[in-house]
Amino acid sequence: MDVRSYRHRHRRDISLILGSAPGIILLTLLFLIPVGMVLIGAFRASDGSLTAANLLDVAADPYSWRIAWFTFLQAAVSTLAALALGLPGAYILSHYQFRGKRLLQSLSQLPFVLPSILVVLGFVIFFGNSGVLNRA
Repeated sequence: MDVRSYRHRHRRDISLILGSAPGIILLTLLFLIPVGMVLIGAFRASDGSLTAANLLDVAADPYSWRIAWFTFLQAAVSTLAALALGLPGAYILSHYQFRGKRLLQSLSQLPFVLPSILVVLGFVIFFGNSGVLNRA
């Protein structure tokens, strides 16, 4: 290996490290530190000692099991519904030409473009306790 290729590779490594530093800092500040604090709080007793009693209390609570089961069931039903609608829809959009195809493709991309909070707001307005669907 000659000196020139070593310098080029070394320069590329430094630029990779410096280029990824802002992402690593944001990931640390906005994800790793908060998750770490929650985990530490889960294993800390009221006197400050480390214990698994809090987790065992949650695991023994029937309400926690009902919530976990409901979450699993909701995820399974959502996955099956997405597959039942998405796979035939994708097949039709990729294999057939029909009027309104571009509009349908644009509407299917809308949830990826809109910020998540607007999607949640739309669901609340439509499905909420005083939402459009419940007033009908």
